Amino acid sequence: MEIIIKIRCAVLLIAVTAFTGCTSEDASGPLMPEGEELSTIIRKSNVVYDSASFQTGLAHIPLYLSNGIVGGSFDHMGFQSMPNKGVPNGRTVLGYIGHYYMHGPTTRQAQLPLAWIGAEFADGSSVLNMMDTRNYRQELDIYNGVLTTSYNLHGDTRIIAFAHHSIPNLFIMKIDRQSDSPDKEMLININCRGDLTQQSSIQWPPEPVTLKFEINGNTARVVSSTNMVNTSWTVTSDNDITLLGEQLQIRLKDGENIIRFQVDRDDVDGKGALDLSFDDLLASHMAEWSANWQRSWIDFPEKRAHHIWNRANYYNLSNFPVIPEKALIPTGMNTNIWGFTFPQDVYYVVENLLRSGHFDRYEKSMKYWLDILPEVQKYTERIMKLEGGYYPWTPPFEKWDEFEKDGVVSTDSYQIHNPAYVAAMIWHLYQRTGNSGFLSEYFPIIEEVWRFYTQILHKNEERGTYDVFHHTATTQDEAFRDIDLKNYLDASYSAEYTARNYLAAAEITGKADERLTGLARSILDSGLERDALMTGRGYYGTFEGDDRPKNSQKHPVQLNAVTFVPMGDMGMALSILMNWSI
Repeated sequence: MEIIIKIRCAVLLIAVTAFTGCTSEDASGPLMPEGEELSTIIRKSNVVYDSASFQTGLAHIPLYLSNGIVGGSFDHMGFQSMPNKGVPNGRTVLGYIGHYYMHGPTTRQAQLPLAWIGAEFADGSSVLNMMDTRNYRQELDIYNGVLTTSYNLHGDTRIIAFAHHSIPNLFIMKIDRQSDSPDKEMLININCRGDLTQQSSIQWPPEPVTLKFEINGNTARVVSSTNMVNTSWTVTSDNDITLLGEQLQIRLKDGENIIRFQVDRDDVDGKGALDLSFDDLLASHMAEWSANWQRSWIDFPEKRAHHIWNRANYYNLSNFPVIPEKALIPTGMNTNIWGFTFPQDVYYVVENLLRSGHFDRYEKSMKYWLDILPEVQKYTERIMKLEGGYYPWTPPFEKWDEFEKDGVVSTDSYQIHNPAYVAAMIWHLYQRTGNSGFLSEYFPIIEEVWRFYTQILHKNEERGTYDVFHHTATTQDEAFRDIDLKNYLDASYSAEYTARNYLAAAEITGKADERLTGLARSILDSGLERDALMTGRGYYGTFEGDDRPKNSQKHPVQLNAVTFVPMGDMGMALSILMNWSI
Protein backbone atom coordinates (compact mmCIF):
# COMPACT_ATOMS: atom_id res chain seq x y z
CA MET A 1 0.00 0.00 0.00
CA GLU A 2 1.24 3.46 -0.81
CA ILE A 3 0.92 5.98 2.00
CA ILE A 4 1.39 9.71 2.37
CA ILE A 5 0.76 11.38 5.69
CA LYS A 6 0.11 15.04 6.39
CA ILE A 7 1.15 15.60 9.98
CA ARG A 8 -0.88 17.97 12.12
CA CYS A 9 1.42 17.85 15.12
CA ALA A 10 5.18 18.15 14.84
CA VAL A 11 5.82 16.07 17.94
CA LEU A 12 4.70 12.99 16.02
CA LEU A 13 7.87 13.06 13.90
CA ILE A 14 9.32 9.91 15.45
CA ALA A 15 6.07 8.02 15.23
CA VAL A 16 5.44 8.68 11.57
CA THR A 17 8.85 8.07 10.07
CA ALA A 18 8.21 4.33 9.97
CA PHE A 19 5.14 4.84 7.82
CA THR A 20 6.50 7.05 5.07
CA GLY A 21 8.26 5.55 2.13
CA CYS A 22 5.79 5.19 -0.66
CA THR A 23 4.57 7.09 -3.68
CA SER A 24 1.80 9.62 -3.60
CA GLU A 25 -0.84 7.52 -5.32
CA ASP A 26 -2.91 4.51 -4.40
CA ALA A 27 -5.68 2.71 -6.23
CA SER A 28 -8.07 5.61 -5.72
CA GLY A 29 -5.76 8.25 -7.17
CA PRO A 30 -3.31 10.84 -5.88
CA LEU A 31 -3.29 11.66 -2.18
CA MET A 32 -2.43 15.34 -2.43
CA PRO A 33 -3.30 18.10 0.03
CA GLU A 34 -6.17 20.23 -1.14
CA GLY A 35 -5.05 23.36 -2.93
CA GLU A 36 -1.35 22.57 -2.79
CA GLU A 37 1.09 20.87 -5.09
CA LEU A 38 3.77 18.59 -3.72
CA SER A 39 6.49 20.83 -5.11
CA THR A 40 5.08 23.75 -3.13
CA ILE A 41 5.12 21.73 0.07
CA ILE A 42 8.72 20.66 -0.35
CA ARG A 43 9.89 24.09 -1.51
CA LYS A 44 8.78 25.65 1.76
CA SER A 45 12.16 24.33 2.94
CA ASN A 46 14.27 25.79 0.13
CA VAL A 47 17.34 27.63 1.38
CA VAL A 48 17.20 31.26 0.27
CA TYR A 49 19.65 34.11 0.76
CA ASP A 50 19.03 37.68 -0.33
CA SER A 51 20.27 41.10 0.58
CA ALA A 52 17.70 41.47 3.33
CA SER A 53 18.64 38.19 5.00
CA PHE A 54 22.27 39.28 5.33
CA GLN A 55 21.20 42.51 6.99
CA THR A 56 20.04 40.40 9.95
CA GLY A 57 23.61 39.22 10.55
CA LEU A 58 22.86 35.73 9.24
CA ALA A 59 26.03 34.01 8.05
CA HIS A 60 26.13 32.35 4.66
CA ILE A 61 26.35 28.57 4.80
CA PRO A 62 27.81 27.15 1.56
CA LEU A 63 25.08 25.29 -0.28
CA TYR A 64 25.51 21.65 -1.17
CA LEU A 65 25.00 19.94 -4.54
CA SER A 66 25.85 16.27 -4.94
CA ASN A 67 24.62 13.00 -6.37
CA GLY A 68 26.89 10.80 -4.27
CA ILE A 69 29.50 10.58 -7.04
CA VAL A 70 30.36 14.18 -7.90
CA GLY A 71 29.46 17.51 -6.33
CA GLY A 72 30.42 19.99 -3.69
CA SER A 73 29.51 23.15 -1.80
CA PHE A 74 29.18 26.64 -3.27
CA ASP A 75 29.80 30.09 -1.89
CA HIS A 76 27.53 33.15 -1.80
CA MET A 77 28.43 34.15 -5.39
CA GLY A 78 27.78 30.70 -6.86
CA PHE A 79 31.42 29.60 -7.02
CA GLN A 80 33.93 27.94 -4.67
CA SER A 81 36.09 30.67 -3.17
CA MET A 82 36.79 28.84 0.12
CA PRO A 83 38.45 25.57 -0.89
CA ASN A 84 40.33 25.24 2.38
CA LYS A 85 38.54 24.49 5.62
CA GLY A 86 35.91 27.16 6.04
CA VAL A 87 35.65 28.81 9.44
CA PRO A 88 33.01 28.55 10.65
CA ASN A 89 30.74 27.68 7.77
CA GLY A 90 32.34 25.00 5.64
CA ARG A 91 34.52 24.29 2.67
CA THR A 92 33.77 24.85 -1.03
CA VAL A 93 35.32 22.38 -3.45
CA LEU A 94 34.34 20.11 -6.33
CA GLY A 95 34.64 16.52 -5.19
CA TYR A 96 34.65 13.08 -6.76
CA ILE A 97 34.18 9.99 -4.64
CA GLY A 98 36.92 8.07 -6.43
CA HIS A 99 39.68 10.65 -5.92
CA TYR A 100 41.80 9.73 -2.89
CA TYR A 101 45.35 9.24 -1.69
CA MET A 102 47.46 7.44 0.93
CA HIS A 103 49.57 9.18 3.53
CA GLY A 104 52.66 6.99 3.44
CA PRO A 105 53.92 7.22 7.04
CA THR A 106 50.53 6.35 8.58
CA THR A 107 48.90 4.49 5.64
CA ARG A 108 45.85 6.68 6.27
CA GLN A 109 43.74 6.86 3.11
CA ALA A 110 41.62 9.96 2.55
CA GLN A 111 39.37 11.42 -0.10
CA LEU A 112 40.79 14.46 -1.84
CA PRO A 113 38.96 17.28 -3.65
CA LEU A 114 39.23 17.11 -7.41
CA ALA A 115 39.18 20.85 -8.10
CA TRP A 116 37.59 24.11 -7.12
CA ILE A 117 35.77 26.61 -9.33
CA GLY A 118 36.65 30.26 -8.98
CA ALA A 119 35.85 33.44 -10.92
CA GLU A 120 37.24 36.90 -11.51
CA PHE A 121 36.67 39.80 -13.85
CA ALA A 122 38.83 40.32 -16.93
CA ASP A 123 40.57 43.27 -15.30
CA GLY A 124 41.60 41.07 -12.37
CA SER A 125 39.11 42.47 -9.87
CA SER A 126 37.14 40.23 -7.53
CA VAL A 127 33.62 38.92 -8.06
CA LEU A 128 33.18 38.06 -4.39
CA ASN A 129 31.88 41.34 -2.98
CA MET A 130 28.20 40.70 -2.56
CA MET A 131 27.75 44.14 -0.93
CA ASP A 132 28.32 45.79 -4.32
CA THR A 133 25.65 43.74 -6.03
CA ARG A 134 22.12 44.71 -6.94
CA ASN A 135 19.16 42.30 -7.03
CA TYR A 136 21.11 39.62 -5.16
CA ARG A 137 19.38 36.29 -4.59
CA GLN A 138 20.55 32.72 -4.08
CA GLU A 139 18.25 29.72 -3.73
CA LEU A 140 18.88 26.03 -3.23
CA ASP A 141 15.78 24.32 -4.59
CA ILE A 142 15.60 21.09 -2.64
CA TYR A 143 12.67 19.84 -4.72
CA ASN A 144 14.81 19.52 -7.84
CA GLY A 145 18.39 19.74 -6.53
CA VAL A 146 19.26 22.94 -8.39
CA LEU A 147 21.21 25.93 -7.06
CA THR A 148 20.44 29.31 -8.61
CA THR A 149 22.50 32.42 -7.84
CA SER A 150 21.64 35.75 -9.44
CA TYR A 151 22.86 39.30 -9.04
CA ASN A 152 23.95 42.37 -10.93
CA LEU A 153 27.65 43.07 -10.45
CA HIS A 154 29.05 45.01 -13.40
CA GLY A 155 26.32 43.28 -15.35
CA ASP A 156 23.56 40.77 -14.84
CA THR A 157 24.66 37.29 -13.78
CA ARG A 158 22.58 34.15 -13.28
CA ILE A 159 24.21 30.82 -12.40
CA ILE A 160 22.38 27.50 -12.41
CA ALA A 161 24.26 24.46 -11.09
CA PHE A 162 23.39 20.83 -10.37
CA ALA A 163 24.94 17.39 -9.93
CA HIS A 164 22.95 15.20 -12.30
CA HIS A 165 20.96 12.58 -10.42
CA SER A 166 20.51 10.04 -13.18
CA ILE A 167 23.87 10.57 -14.91
CA PRO A 168 25.93 10.33 -11.71
CA ASN A 169 29.33 11.24 -13.17
CA LEU A 170 28.11 14.60 -14.51
CA PHE A 171 28.10 18.09 -12.96
CA ILE A 172 26.74 21.09 -14.86
CA MET A 173 26.84 24.89 -14.57
CA LYS A 174 24.93 27.30 -16.79
CA ILE A 175 25.99 30.93 -16.49
CA ASP A 176 23.97 33.68 -18.15
CA ARG A 177 26.04 36.86 -18.16
CA GLN A 178 25.69 40.37 -19.61
CA SER A 179 28.84 42.39 -18.89
CA ASP A 180 28.81 46.17 -18.64
CA SER A 181 32.19 46.42 -20.41
CA PRO A 182 34.94 44.13 -21.79
CA ASP A 183 36.97 44.73 -18.62
CA LYS A 184 34.11 43.24 -16.62
CA GLU A 185 33.69 40.10 -18.65
CA MET A 186 33.79 37.14 -16.30
CA LEU A 187 36.59 34.57 -16.27
CA ILE A 188 35.96 31.11 -14.79
CA ASN A 189 39.03 29.49 -13.24
CA ILE A 190 38.97 25.74 -12.61
CA ASN A 191 41.82 25.04 -10.20
CA CYS A 192 42.95 21.43 -10.59
CA ARG A 193 45.35 21.01 -7.65
CA GLY A 194 42.99 19.47 -5.14
CA ASP A 195 45.87 18.60 -2.84
CA LEU A 196 46.45 22.31 -2.19
CA THR A 197 43.07 22.48 -0.50
CA GLN A 198 43.78 19.86 2.13
CA GLN A 199 43.26 21.46 5.51
CA SER A 200 46.19 22.17 7.79
CA SER A 201 44.28 20.56 10.64
CA ILE A 202 44.68 17.17 8.97
CA GLN A 203 47.97 15.68 10.02
CA TRP A 204 48.39 13.39 7.02
CA PRO A 205 49.11 15.71 4.07
CA PRO A 206 48.96 14.27 0.55
CA GLU A 207 51.82 14.18 -1.86
CA PRO A 208 51.41 16.72 -4.69
CA VAL A 209 48.86 15.72 -7.30
CA THR A 210 50.32 15.39 -10.80
CA LEU A 211 48.29 16.67 -13.73
CA LYS A 212 48.10 15.92 -17.42
CA PHE A 213 46.13 18.18 -19.75
CA GLU A 214 44.89 17.83 -23.28
CA ILE A 215 43.19 20.99 -24.53
CA ASN A 216 41.26 21.01 -27.80
CA GLY A 217 39.25 24.18 -28.29
CA ASN A 218 36.28 24.02 -25.96
CA THR A 219 37.22 20.63 -24.46
CA ALA A 220 39.80 19.88 -21.80
CA ARG A 221 40.81 16.36 -20.83
CA VAL A 222 42.46 16.18 -17.43
CA VAL A 223 44.12 13.30 -15.57
CA SER A 224 44.60 14.06 -11.88
CA SER A 225 46.94 11.51 -10.29
CA THR A 226 47.53 10.82 -6.62
CA ASN A 227 49.76 8.07 -5.25
CA MET A 228 46.72 5.76 -5.47
CA VAL A 229 44.50 6.71 -8.41
CA ASN A 230 44.45 8.34 -11.84
CA THR A 231 41.19 10.26 -12.13
CA SER A 232 40.30 11.12 -15.73
CA TRP A 233 37.77 13.88 -16.25
CA THR A 234 36.55 16.20 -18.97
CA VAL A 235 35.49 19.83 -18.98
CA THR A 236 33.50 21.10 -21.95
CA SER A 237 32.32 24.63 -22.54
CA ASP A 238 30.57 26.75 -25.15
CA ASN A 239 33.77 28.79 -25.23
CA ASP A 240 37.42 27.98 -25.74
CA ILE A 241 39.33 26.68 -22.72
CA THR A 242 42.79 28.03 -21.94
CA LEU A 243 45.41 26.35 -19.77
CA LEU A 244 47.10 28.71 -17.32
CA GLY A 245 49.63 26.79 -15.29
CA GLU A 246 47.55 24.21 -13.41
CA GLN A 247 44.17 25.77 -13.93
CA LEU A 248 41.68 25.87 -16.78
CA GLN A 249 40.27 29.27 -17.68
CA ILE A 250 37.09 30.04 -19.58
CA ARG A 251 36.20 33.56 -20.66
CA LEU A 252 32.44 33.87 -20.67
CA LYS A 253 30.68 35.48 -23.57
CA ASP A 254 27.60 37.62 -23.16
CA GLY A 255 24.58 35.38 -23.07
CA GLU A 256 24.40 31.70 -22.20
CA ASN A 257 27.50 29.74 -21.14
CA ILE A 258 27.29 26.05 -20.29
CA ILE A 259 30.13 24.21 -18.56
CA ARG A 260 30.03 20.45 -18.03
CA PHE A 261 32.26 18.35 -15.80
CA GLN A 262 32.27 14.61 -16.48
CA VAL A 263 34.39 12.02 -14.68
CA ASP A 264 35.24 8.80 -16.52
CA ARG A 265 33.77 5.69 -14.89
CA ASP A 266 33.61 2.14 -16.20
CA ASP A 267 30.14 1.61 -14.71
CA VAL A 268 28.57 4.70 -16.32
CA ASP A 269 28.02 5.05 -20.06
CA GLY A 270 29.83 8.27 -20.86
CA LYS A 271 28.66 8.49 -24.44
CA GLY A 272 26.16 11.17 -25.29
CA ALA A 273 25.91 13.00 -21.97
CA LEU A 274 28.20 15.79 -23.14
CA ASP A 275 26.19 16.18 -26.35
CA LEU A 276 22.72 16.45 -24.83
CA SER A 277 21.19 19.89 -24.57
CA PHE A 278 21.17 21.69 -21.25
CA ASP A 279 17.37 21.66 -21.21
CA ASP A 280 17.26 17.88 -21.74
CA LEU A 281 19.85 17.29 -19.03
CA LEU A 282 18.03 19.54 -16.59
CA ALA A 283 14.71 17.87 -17.33
CA SER A 284 16.02 14.34 -16.73
CA HIS A 285 17.77 15.49 -13.55
CA MET A 286 14.61 17.09 -12.17
CA ALA A 287 12.53 14.04 -13.10
CA GLU A 288 14.70 11.87 -10.85
CA TRP A 289 14.33 14.29 -7.94
CA SER A 290 10.58 14.54 -8.46
CA ALA A 291 10.26 10.76 -8.37
CA ASN A 292 12.27 10.68 -5.16
CA TRP A 293 9.96 13.15 -3.43
CA GLN A 294 6.89 11.25 -4.61
CA ARG A 295 8.05 8.25 -2.59
CA SER A 296 7.93 9.98 0.75
CA TRP A 297 6.94 13.34 2.12
CA ILE A 298 5.41 14.92 5.17
CA ASP A 299 3.82 18.34 5.46
CA PHE A 300 4.49 19.70 8.93
CA PRO A 301 2.50 22.71 10.12
CA GLU A 302 5.41 23.79 12.31
CA LYS A 303 8.05 25.48 10.16
CA ARG A 304 11.18 24.29 11.96
CA ALA A 305 10.11 20.65 11.94
CA HIS A 306 9.16 20.96 8.28
CA HIS A 307 12.59 22.30 7.37
CA ILE A 308 14.42 19.63 9.38
CA TRP A 309 12.49 16.82 7.73
CA ASN A 310 12.71 18.04 4.13
CA ARG A 311 16.27 19.32 4.21
CA ALA A 312 17.44 16.12 5.87
CA ASN A 313 15.84 14.15 3.05
CA TYR A 314 17.50 16.39 0.49
CA TYR A 315 20.98 15.97 1.95
CA ASN A 316 20.50 12.24 2.42
CA LEU A 317 19.48 11.69 -1.19
CA SER A 318 22.34 13.90 -2.31
CA ASN A 319 24.85 11.49 -0.80
CA PHE A 320 23.52 8.12 -1.99
CA PRO A 321 23.81 7.62 -5.75
CA VAL A 322 21.64 5.68 -8.18
CA ILE A 323 24.53 3.25 -8.80
CA PRO A 324 26.47 1.06 -6.31
CA GLU A 325 29.35 2.94 -4.71
CA LYS A 326 31.31 3.22 -1.50
CA ALA A 327 29.45 5.25 1.08
CA LEU A 328 30.50 8.88 1.27
CA ILE A 329 32.46 10.26 4.18
CA PRO A 330 30.47 12.01 6.95
CA THR A 331 30.84 15.49 5.47
CA GLY A 332 30.07 14.43 1.93
CA MET A 333 31.72 15.84 -1.17
CA ASN A 334 33.22 18.84 0.58
CA THR A 335 35.55 16.47 2.49
CA ASN A 336 35.59 18.86 5.42
CA ILE A 337 37.72 17.65 8.38
CA TRP A 338 37.57 13.93 7.57
CA GLY A 339 38.43 12.19 4.33
CA PHE A 340 37.28 8.67 5.10
CA THR A 341 34.19 6.58 5.84
CA PHE A 342 33.13 5.23 9.23
CA PRO A 343 30.72 2.24 9.26
CA GLN A 344 28.98 3.64 12.31
CA ASP A 345 28.35 7.04 10.74
CA VAL A 346 27.18 5.47 7.49
CA TYR A 347 24.68 3.41 9.47
CA TYR A 348 23.20 6.43 11.20
CA VAL A 349 22.68 8.18 7.87
CA VAL A 350 21.63 5.34 5.59
CA GLU A 351 18.87 4.30 8.02
CA ASN A 352 17.03 7.44 6.95
CA LEU A 353 16.73 6.00 3.44
CA LEU A 354 14.72 3.14 4.92
CA ARG A 355 12.58 5.42 7.04
CA SER A 356 11.76 7.55 4.02
CA GLY A 357 11.12 4.72 1.57
CA HIS A 358 14.21 4.91 -0.63
CA PHE A 359 14.93 1.19 -0.60
CA ASP A 360 16.53 1.17 -4.05
CA ARG A 361 19.33 3.54 -3.12
CA TYR A 362 19.78 1.80 0.21
CA GLU A 363 20.25 -1.57 -1.46
CA LYS A 364 22.79 -0.15 -3.93
CA SER A 365 24.80 1.27 -1.05
CA MET A 366 24.98 -2.17 0.57
CA LYS A 367 26.87 -3.73 -2.33
CA TYR A 368 30.09 -2.03 -1.25
CA TRP A 369 30.04 -3.80 2.12
CA LEU A 370 29.53 -7.19 0.48
CA ASP A 371 32.21 -6.60 -2.14
CA ILE A 372 34.86 -5.81 0.47
CA LEU A 373 34.01 -8.75 2.75
CA PRO A 374 36.93 -10.93 1.54
CA GLU A 375 39.34 -8.08 2.29
CA VAL A 376 37.66 -7.53 5.64
CA GLN A 377 38.21 -11.17 6.56
CA LYS A 378 41.91 -10.90 5.74
CA TYR A 379 42.09 -7.64 7.71
CA THR A 380 40.44 -9.34 10.70
CA GLU A 381 43.03 -12.07 10.71
CA ARG A 382 45.92 -9.65 10.27
CA ILE A 383 44.88 -7.00 12.83
CA MET A 384 42.79 -8.90 15.39
CA LYS A 385 44.27 -12.40 14.87
CA LEU A 386 40.73 -13.76 14.60
CA GLU A 387 38.40 -15.14 11.97
CA GLY A 388 35.29 -13.45 10.66
CA GLY A 389 34.29 -9.97 9.59
CA TYR A 390 35.76 -7.13 11.63
CA TYR A 391 34.92 -4.12 9.48
CA PRO A 392 37.54 -1.45 10.13
CA TRP A 393 36.88 1.83 11.89
CA THR A 394 37.92 3.58 8.64
CA PRO A 395 37.82 1.13 5.72
CA PRO A 396 40.52 1.89 3.15
CA PHE A 397 39.55 2.74 -0.42
CA GLU A 398 41.81 0.02 -1.82
CA LYS A 399 45.25 -1.58 -1.25
CA TRP A 400 44.06 -3.28 1.90
CA ASP A 401 47.36 -5.07 2.38
CA GLU A 402 49.13 -1.72 2.59
CA PHE A 403 46.61 -0.24 5.02
CA GLU A 404 47.84 -0.44 8.64
CA LYS A 405 50.50 -2.91 7.54
CA ASP A 406 52.80 -1.85 10.40
CA GLY A 407 50.07 -1.36 12.98
CA VAL A 408 46.80 0.51 13.35
CA VAL A 409 46.68 4.24 12.63
CA SER A 410 45.24 4.86 16.11
CA THR A 411 43.64 2.89 18.91
CA ASP A 412 40.28 3.85 17.36
CA SER A 413 40.95 1.07 14.87
CA TYR A 414 40.28 -1.31 17.76
CA GLN A 415 36.70 -0.12 18.34
CA ILE A 416 35.01 -3.50 18.28
CA HIS A 417 31.47 -2.21 18.10
CA ASN A 418 31.99 -1.21 14.44
CA PRO A 419 31.13 -4.41 12.52
CA ALA A 420 27.69 -4.68 14.13
CA TYR A 421 26.53 -1.61 12.25
CA VAL A 422 27.32 -3.22 8.89
CA ALA A 423 25.42 -6.38 9.82
CA ALA A 424 22.52 -4.26 11.12
CA MET A 425 22.23 -2.41 7.81
CA ILE A 426 21.62 -5.71 6.03
CA TRP A 427 19.10 -6.94 8.56
CA HIS A 428 17.17 -3.69 8.63
CA LEU A 429 16.57 -3.63 4.88
CA TYR A 430 15.09 -7.09 5.16
CA GLN A 431 12.88 -5.95 8.06
CA ARG A 432 11.46 -3.10 6.00
CA THR A 433 11.08 -4.93 2.69
CA GLY A 434 10.78 -8.64 3.44
CA ASN A 435 13.16 -9.24 0.53
CA SER A 436 14.44 -12.71 1.36
CA GLY A 437 16.49 -12.86 -1.83
CA PHE A 438 18.46 -9.81 -0.70
CA LEU A 439 18.88 -11.28 2.79
CA SER A 440 20.18 -14.54 1.36
CA GLU A 441 22.69 -12.80 -0.90
CA TYR A 442 23.99 -10.55 1.87
CA PHE A 443 23.75 -13.10 4.68
CA PRO A 444 27.54 -13.71 4.61
CA ILE A 445 28.03 -10.24 6.13
CA ILE A 446 25.83 -11.05 9.13
CA GLU A 447 27.41 -14.48 9.52
CA GLU A 448 31.01 -13.29 9.36
CA VAL A 449 30.37 -10.43 11.78
CA TRP A 450 28.79 -12.87 14.21
CA ARG A 451 31.72 -15.28 13.72
CA PHE A 452 34.02 -12.45 14.80
CA TYR A 453 31.99 -11.70 17.93
CA THR A 454 31.85 -15.34 19.01
CA GLN A 455 35.62 -15.22 19.52
CA ILE A 456 35.60 -12.23 21.87
CA LEU A 457 32.71 -13.43 24.07
CA HIS A 458 33.86 -15.48 27.07
CA LYS A 459 31.74 -17.26 29.67
CA ASN A 460 32.21 -15.85 33.17
CA GLU A 461 31.88 -18.98 35.30
CA GLU A 462 31.38 -16.97 38.49
CA ARG A 463 28.61 -14.74 37.17
CA GLY A 464 27.14 -17.09 34.57
CA THR A 465 27.08 -14.31 31.96
CA TYR A 466 29.34 -13.62 29.00
CA ASP A 467 32.11 -11.05 29.08
CA VAL A 468 33.29 -9.12 26.01
CA PHE A 469 37.06 -9.04 25.84
CA HIS A 470 39.89 -8.78 23.35
CA HIS A 471 43.38 -7.76 24.40
CA THR A 472 43.59 -4.93 21.85
CA ALA A 473 39.97 -3.79 21.96
CA THR A 474 38.86 -0.29 22.84
CA THR A 475 35.60 1.59 23.03
CA GLN A 476 33.52 4.08 21.10
CA ASP A 477 34.03 6.44 24.03
CA GLU A 478 36.89 8.45 22.57
CA ALA A 479 37.50 10.29 25.84
CA PHE A 480 39.07 7.01 26.90
CA ARG A 481 41.83 5.73 24.61
CA ASP A 482 43.18 2.77 26.54
CA ILE A 483 42.84 -0.84 25.40
CA ASP A 484 42.76 -4.24 27.12
CA LEU A 485 39.71 -3.70 29.36
CA LYS A 486 36.58 -5.79 29.76
CA ASN A 487 32.94 -5.39 28.84
CA TYR A 488 32.91 -2.25 26.75
CA LEU A 489 29.25 -1.27 26.77
CA ASP A 490 29.02 -0.47 23.06
CA ALA A 491 30.64 -3.78 22.10
CA SER A 492 28.36 -5.66 24.47
CA TYR A 493 25.22 -4.32 22.86
CA SER A 494 26.68 -4.71 19.37
CA ALA A 495 27.50 -8.36 19.97
CA GLU A 496 24.09 -9.10 21.45
CA TYR A 497 22.25 -7.39 18.64
CA THR A 498 24.28 -9.27 16.03
CA ALA A 499 23.54 -12.58 17.75
CA ARG A 500 19.80 -11.92 17.62
CA ASN A 501 19.91 -10.88 13.98
CA TYR A 502 22.09 -13.83 13.01
CA LEU A 503 19.64 -16.35 14.49
CA ALA A 504 16.67 -14.76 12.73
CA ALA A 505 18.47 -14.40 9.40
CA ALA A 506 19.88 -17.92 9.50
CA GLU A 507 16.42 -19.36 9.97
CA ILE A 508 14.90 -17.27 7.17
CA THR A 509 17.64 -18.06 4.66
CA GLY A 510 18.09 -21.69 5.69
CA LYS A 511 21.84 -21.07 5.93
CA ALA A 512 22.33 -21.78 9.61
CA ASP A 513 25.76 -22.88 10.79
CA GLU A 514 24.99 -25.20 13.70
CA ARG A 515 28.05 -24.16 15.67
CA LEU A 516 27.37 -20.45 15.27
CA THR A 517 23.66 -20.74 15.98
CA GLY A 518 24.37 -22.87 19.03
CA LEU A 519 26.76 -20.27 20.37
CA ALA A 520 24.23 -17.50 19.70
CA ARG A 521 21.49 -19.29 21.64
CA SER A 522 23.80 -20.15 24.53
CA ILE A 523 25.11 -16.59 24.81
CA LEU A 524 21.68 -15.01 24.57
CA ASP A 525 20.25 -17.43 27.13
CA SER A 526 23.02 -16.63 29.61
CA GLY A 527 23.11 -12.92 28.79
CA LEU A 528 25.99 -10.52 28.40
CA GLU A 529 27.44 -8.93 31.49
CA ARG A 530 25.86 -5.55 32.23
CA ASP A 531 25.40 -5.42 35.99
CA ALA A 532 29.11 -4.92 36.54
CA LEU A 533 28.96 -1.76 34.44
CA MET A 534 26.21 -0.05 36.45
CA THR A 535 27.60 2.87 38.40
CA GLY A 536 26.33 4.18 41.71
CA ARG A 537 25.03 7.20 39.81
CA GLY A 538 22.39 5.13 38.00
CA TYR A 539 23.92 4.82 34.56
CA TYR A 540 26.30 2.44 32.84
CA GLY A 541 30.01 3.09 32.68
CA THR A 542 31.77 2.77 29.37
CA PHE A 543 33.57 -0.35 30.61
CA GLU A 544 33.76 -2.52 33.69
CA GLY A 545 35.58 -0.57 36.38
CA ASP A 546 34.84 2.84 34.85
CA ASP A 547 34.98 5.17 37.86
CA ARG A 548 35.37 8.47 36.01
CA PRO A 549 33.22 11.41 37.13
CA LYS A 550 30.07 12.54 35.38
CA ASN A 551 30.32 14.07 31.90
CA SER A 552 33.51 12.15 31.14
CA GLN A 553 32.22 10.18 28.16
CA LYS A 554 32.57 11.23 24.55
CA HIS A 555 30.12 9.91 21.96
CA PRO A 556 27.74 8.81 24.76
CA VAL A 557 26.97 5.14 24.39
CA GLN A 558 24.00 5.12 26.74
CA LEU A 559 21.52 5.53 23.87
CA ASN A 560 22.89 2.79 21.62
CA ALA A 561 20.44 0.30 22.99
CA VAL A 562 17.31 2.29 22.21
CA THR A 563 18.40 4.35 19.23
CA PHE A 564 20.93 2.64 17.04
CA VAL A 565 20.74 -1.06 17.91
CA PRO A 566 17.33 -1.33 19.63
CA MET A 567 17.20 -3.94 22.39
CA GLY A 568 14.11 -5.45 23.93
CA ASP A 569 15.19 -5.01 27.53
CA MET A 570 15.86 -1.28 27.27
CA GLY A 571 14.01 -0.02 24.25
CA MET A 572 10.71 -1.90 23.96
CA ALA A 573 8.44 1.15 24.10
CA LEU A 574 10.46 3.18 21.64
CA SER A 575 10.98 0.16 19.40
CA ILE A 576 7.23 -0.40 19.16
CA LEU A 577 6.71 3.28 18.43
CA MET A 578 9.26 3.11 15.63
CA ASN A 579 7.73 -0.12 14.27
CA TRP A 580 11.01 -1.96 14.80
CA SER A 581 11.03 -5.72 15.21
CA ILE A 582 12.49 -6.90 18.51
